[in-house]
Amino acid sequence: MIKSFLVLNLVLIAMIVSITLHYWQSPKKENIEALQNIIELTHQSKLSLSVAYDESLYNPTYPEMPNLRKMNFIYE
Repeated sequence: MIKSFLVLNLVLIAMIVSITLHYWQSPKKENIEALQNIIELTHQSKLSLSVAYDESLYNPTYPEMPNLRKMNFIYE
């Protein structure tokens, strides 16, 4: 029991270390420029950190879907 716990802890620690090293070593500016080039080539909308919340009463694309502000369907 203790052996498997130690092995799982070592695996978890190795995963956390590898994730942090990958985050620190990744070239963020190059990744952002690559994404912007892809967006320009595909003529999609640019990246945005904030998106306006749709407060309309119904979805014009799928009118049969329930309103997302209502939580009734979760409890039924």
